[in-house]
Amino acid sequence: KKDKNDVVITFDETFPVFYNWDVIQVIPSLESILYPDLENTKLLKKYSHLYTIKKNLKNAKKIVCFTENTQRELNEKLNISEEKILTIAPFFPSSPEVNLTIDVKAKLGIQWDYFIYDYNYYSNNNLKRVLEAIKEIAKTREIFLVILGNKNANNREIRELILSLDMSKNILFAGNPDGNELGAYYKESLGV
Repeated sequence: KKDKNDVVITFDETFPVFYNWDVIQVIPSLESILYPDLENTKLLKKYSHLYTIKKNLKNAKKIVCFTENTQRELNEKLNISEEKILTIAPFFPSSPEVNLTIDVKAKLGIQWDYFIYDYNYYSNNNLKRVLEAIKEIAKTREIFLVILGNKNANNREIRELILSLDMSKNILFAGNPDGNELGAYYKESLGV
């Protein structure tokens, strides 16, 4: 009242009971209403909690829910008028997972088959051995080595080793690919 709000939109179904101005109640699910927390399982707490919810929902100007099932449950179990309940389709995707097919060779601009090196530390001699093996394979076949990880890309010793072995045309630093792309890197490679 002090803020002179024309309407209050709330996601909390236990909004103060004695608020007498317009309230639009948004209910994403009925889980907290129909299945209250364990702390509310004591008889008096449970019924006072349910009374508060029912009173607030009946006093609300409008109730917004995202499924027809929620609308039906509100009507049947809490005896709330269907005219008061507005069902809208959610505007957010139900599954953020997007399945993209990525052609890693086209993305990286390489024409040949490739191996992946994804160990992020140069403290051992594994990368030197891998580079020497790729150099031997490259004598008989066109091949790439895609090195993953920003630590490898920023390591000066690795770059100097690649230049000393004259392998700069066969090596590509790919950094840290996105998580949804990483599987394609491994799937399209000859080996890791």
